[in-house]
Amino acid sequence: MFNFSITQKVRIIFIIILLFFIVYISISYQFTRDSIDELNSIELKKSQIAFLDRENLSILRNIIIRFNDVATTGEIDGLKQITKSKIEIDKRLDELSKYSSRNIIRKEKELLQEFYNIGVETTKELALNIRDSKHIKSFQEIRDKIYRLYNSQKIKSYNILKNSIREVSKNTNSYFQLSLILSILGLLVIVGMALYLIYNIKSRFEKVYNSLDNLIKEKPDFSKKMIPKQDDEIGMLVNGFNRLQSQLEKNFIRLNRLKIKAEETSKLKSEFLANMSHEIRTPINGIVGMSYLVLQSNLTTKQRNYIEKIENSAKSLLSIINDILDLSKIESGKLIIDKVEFNLDNLIENTLDLIKFQARKKSIEIKIEYNRDTPKKLYGDSLRVSQILNNLFSNAVKFTQNGGKITLFVSRVAKDRFKFIVKDTGIGLTKDKQEKIFRAFSQADGSTTRDYGGTGLGLTISKQLVELMGGKIWVESEYGVGSSFTFEIELKEVRDKRETIKYIEPIGRDKKLKYNINMLRGCKILLVDDNEINQEIVMGLLENSKIELDIASNGKEAVERFQSDKYTLILMDIQMPIMDGYKATEIIRKKDKDIPIIAITANAMKDDIAKSIKCGMNSHINKPINVEELYETILKYTPQSNISHSTITVQNRIFYKLRDALKSRRPKRCNAVIKEIEGYSLSDEEIEIFTKIKTLVKSYKFDVALDILNIEES
Repeated sequence: MFNFSITQKVRIIFIIILLFFIVYISISYQFTRDSIDELNSIELKKSQIAFLDRENLSILRNIIIRFNDVATTGEIDGLKQITKSKIEIDKRLDELSKYSSRNIIRKEKELLQEFYNIGVETTKELALNIRDSKHIKSFQEIRDKIYRLYNSQKIKSYNILKNSIREVSKNTNSYFQLSLILSILGLLVIVGMALYLIYNIKSRFEKVYNSLDNLIKEKPDFSKKMIPKQDDEIGMLVNGFNRLQSQLEKNFIRLNRLKIKAEETSKLKSEFLANMSHEIRTPINGIVGMSYLVLQSNLTTKQRNYIEKIENSAKSLLSIINDILDLSKIESGKLIIDKVEFNLDNLIENTLDLIKFQARKKSIEIKIEYNRDTPKKLYGDSLRVSQILNNLFSNAVKFTQNGGKITLFVSRVAKDRFKFIVKDTGIGLTKDKQEKIFRAFSQADGSTTRDYGGTGLGLTISKQLVELMGGKIWVESEYGVGSSFTFEIELKEVRDKRETIKYIEPIGRDKKLKYNINMLRGCKILLVDDNEINQEIVMGLLENSKIELDIASNGKEAVERFQSDKYTLILMDIQMPIMDGYKATEIIRKKDKDIPIIAITANAMKDDIAKSIKCGMNSHINKPINVEELYETILKYTPQSNISHSTITVQNRIFYKLRDALKSRRPKRCNAVIKEIEGYSLSDEEIEIFTKIKTLVKSYKFDVALDILNIEES
């Protein structure tokens, strides 16, 4: 055996132990099966028989005693209890019939019935003082007979139960003795094998264990290596382990450096996202909300153009910020590329609108150049292309001095591949700065952040977006001369014979939501928000409706107002002083399970939304507030009884004419159409709506009047 290899030795030991356990398990199985059968018999049959026989004897004694009591006292009503007892014995005899011979049980029942009949007659006669009853002797004979029978049955069943238990105990002792012998024998075999393994194999493995313990330390000592003593399996293992240790040493040094860099990057990213998540959305909500409210008022064309650009800029910034706050999703490749048809000229023009002001302020010339074969209508993710160009243009304007020049070159490099080059005459980059320019949270150096600002995320996001669209991005730069950022992406040309496609703003859902909000009746909403600008925005969005709006500045004030007044719905901010929205919702939910509570908050992460729902809120609206989403949510959770419905049924031609007049925003044209409509016969509902439009036209509120008219026509 000692000439065998370690593998063969282990196999022999395994076979010996396996044979031993097979024998042991076979004996255990046989004993267990027999014991279970006997115990089942005891539990399900013998113990039940013994129990029922004992109970029958006990009840029979009570019957005999009651017969004597009734005969002595003369209280015939006592026979009712005897009858119940007799019925109980019958039931137990029926149960016994499951385990015993039915003939025997039948005879016992007949004897019981005879005893009961004679007992009842004899007891009645004794109760009436008839002492010479001929039934007394018969009663005494059958009483003794049935008592002896029941008593013998009890003794017999208990003896059977006792013998069965004794037999199980005897078998258990025998099995224990056999198991003890086998266990000792098995223990001796296992100990012998173990000693062999300890002194012949374990001592050689100890060095491997010690070396492994050294490698799993935080700072392993790679200078410690094992020396193989034999050329068997363990010797081969030692040699392989030494080679592995050498490779691990190289990887350890490299990974340790990467680990330090990754921890620093992760820490910076986490801190940035945590601090910016809430704070950025609050001021953007003010910009978007106030811009929306201003656009609802009467503005000159020039004013409207300025405000619309402010609103578009804020929305574009929000789109970028959403990607920044969800940077981990981009890095993990979960960002979805949404491809649509778009016009390249319009996309670039809209992108330039966002940076023209800063460029004009620094007298920077911006020039766009196309190759002749560059199509203008393409298919791809226009939002992401615009986002990349916006990042590159913004950097170019930021780092280009006054009077500089920025040029965009667009060309087709393959059938479905296009190249964009953004070239500037800015400060440029050194070679070492170019290597880290696309890293997250990185800029050229610390002075760049101090002098020009920024988070260092724009180029990182651009790089990842370009790669998601099947492309690549790189930079060519000369320090003090300027930089040229180039990216290539996959876009498809859209061939369409139509020269232009006009975009017509849809009349429907958003208009209808706004109109339905204005149709609410008897609706009282509690707005809970500590920010005065947010309060003013919601008030402005609901000012044309008949909604009564109360305002609370924190969770505690909201709870107090809720307790003292009745509301249709609650709009709840999350982060507030004194008491936050989560705690306020929990308190309100303890008193009212049904009132709709809607979160309106800058906490826009998925975990924040899940937490809002978990604490008892019905829905979650992110800031900046999406007006359509706000209206839709309010309508969704407002009872239908609070919504008033009406329709216009007069000639569409006339109201199309009125709509065109309202779009022109010319009072004379609107009044002329209104005068024409006054000649028609209108219903009461039509008169009510028409009167509203006339009033709004007099106040020069053409947009509001147009909203009402569009909804009625839809």
